[in-house]
Amino acid sequence: MANQGSTEPMKAWWVATVAAYLLIATAASCSAVYSLWSLRCADNSPCPAREQPATESSKAPAQPAAGTTQAPTPPGTGPAQPQTPAATGTAQTQTAPAAGETQPQTASAPAASGQRTEASQVYKWTWAGIDLGQISQDAQFLLLVIFMGAFGSSVYALKSLADYQGESKLYTSWLTYFVIQPFEGSGIAMLMYLVIRGGFLSGSDSAVGTVNKFGICAIAGLTGAFSDTAFMKLREVFQTLFKPQDDRGGKVDDLAISTESLPDGVVNQAYTPVLLAAQNGVTPLTWTVTPDLPPGLSLSATGTISGTPTAASPKTNYTFKVTDSSTPQSSATKVLTLTVS
Repeated sequence: MANQGSTEPMKAWWVATVAAYLLIATAASCSAVYSLWSLRCADNSPCPAREQPATESSKAPAQPAAGTTQAPTPPGTGPAQPQTPAATGTAQTQTAPAAGETQPQTASAPAASGQRTEASQVYKWTWAGIDLGQISQDAQFLLLVIFMGAFGSSVYALKSLADYQGESKLYTSWLTYFVIQPFEGSGIAMLMYLVIRGGFLSGSDSAVGTVNKFGICAIAGLTGAFSDTAFMKLREVFQTLFKPQDDRGGKVDDLAISTESLPDGVVNQAYTPVLLAAQNGVTPLTWTVTPDLPPGLSLSATGTISGTPTAASPKTNYTFKVTDSSTPQSSATKVLTLTVS
């Protein structure tokens, strides 16, 4: 009955409910992304533009603005002489800085005026008319990633729902898959974002000033949509960083032989092939047996017992061993009995 239930077609009202749920998740996450994208500063003032790296031209001394007092000109140069207020006094202190000197900082510089840069800016977040308080730019990026992951995963789930329903292959056993999709997409997208911002991927930069909202939203959306591929990438990053070698025993995911028994054989009659089964482990699996099987029977490396017995054999215990392809390799053994009459 369990197998029949797992392949029971999903009822029409369930299909409609799941579709509505995914449409709401898609619309809500899209709305959240929009609200986060267009944040205003907490004090309702125009948010400062992103700081640009200083260039050589910006480091050069500022030239006097038009109409300001110029350095005194030598006598006898013509009309320029009347522009100097006095031959001596304070006018001479207003000359342009000499080469190599640092010009005093003016009051219009952001550091002197106390203007906040984008990296330290605090934003006011309002979503659907609800004031959700103030957030920093780092929090803005993180929330964008979370909601974009849910958006991408919901869109992909809607496509899967339509495809399987169109092919009449949509079963009730898939309900859980569709329900968790928005949350799974958000979680994987957040993990991928933290890995990128942490600098664990080649070419990534952790400076908040260099983060591009278009880029992080695109990555988050794709990560949510293709969560399986993202999982494999995160697994690769983890194994590269930590090179785990888990030698503990008794774990739930330990390699184990699941075949419980073997059918008996009859001399000169073809033995019904038996494919030994194992749980967990990294494929491909390799099988061996000790002692040798009765004459005429053999065990392939892939775990299939086949052949035609040529002689009777009493009930004998055979130890089957399976080895996987992990690093380091894991193995499991099990004793099964076989009789040839």
